[in-house]
Amino acid sequence: MHLDQRLADSAEEHREWLRIVQIPTYAPELNPAKGVWSLLKRTIANFVAPGLRNPP
Repeated sequence: MHLDQRLADSAEEHREWLRIVQIPTYAPELNPAKGVWSLLKRTIANFVAPGLRNPP
């Protein structure tokens, strides 16, 4: 949350066209890609590509 008074003053000055919407700090339901990445990371966590070796 921004506490700078200049921001509040600017928002008040432009309230006829500026709409401020407060959203939760963490809202995965607003960003469905988060769930996809979570599933993908779990799937590839133990993946080992065949033919790759550590350098000597």
